[in-house]
Amino acid sequence: GHLVLLHDEDVDATTDGTGLVIEKTLAEIQALDAAYWWDPDGNASYPLRGQGIKIPTLEEGFTAFPDVAWNLEIKDAENEYEADLLAIIDQFGMREKVCWGSAADGSSARLRALAPEICLYYPTNAATCFVISVGDGLDPMVECEHYDALNLPEGGITSEVVAAAKANHIPIWAWTINDRQFMIDLLDMGVEGIITDRCDILREVLDGR
Repeated sequence: GHLVLLHDEDVDATTDGTGLVIEKTLAEIQALDAAYWWDPDGNASYPLRGQGIKIPTLEEGFTAFPDVAWNLEIKDAENEYEADLLAIIDQFGMREKVCWGSAADGSSARLRALAPEICLYYPTNAATCFVISVGDGLDPMVECEHYDALNLPEGGITSEVVAAAKANHIPIWAWTINDRQFMIDLLDMGVEGIITDRCDILREVLDGR
């Protein structure tokens, strides 16, 4: 009955636990060490283990960061919790601060039907169509179903894709970018946002611009 902020459908990659989020209670989830495998320098030092870092609920996230823009992705789309997500967004008055979406077409359709005024990013099929159309010299706004924003992996971002997006007032967020020089290159190219595991490096890059 709770929505939590976690990249995967299971807790294995980042915590000291195993198993699917949906099969655990909130108490079980928040008893886990969410920084257990965090190893930024690759030397097995795990500097944040045992520091009390937990998986937050969406409400805790909104409470901690009420004034920032949020990019929210529904991961386990088959569970159809889009209405629950909207209820929390409305509870905190975040409709104008959220861009939401899902890789899955069905979940994206449900989000659009619930609140068409909320920024909705391209699901995988439409995003792939956009990138391929640009590469083929075609107009993605004619060839593809269109949405409000693009979340693209590094391999899908070219200067031509960025130019096509800008021509149609579609912001691009790049993921998952951890290399300093590539961050610089993407910002020079004109992307609006970077999704990264290394917020410290990105912060240094942004402060140096």
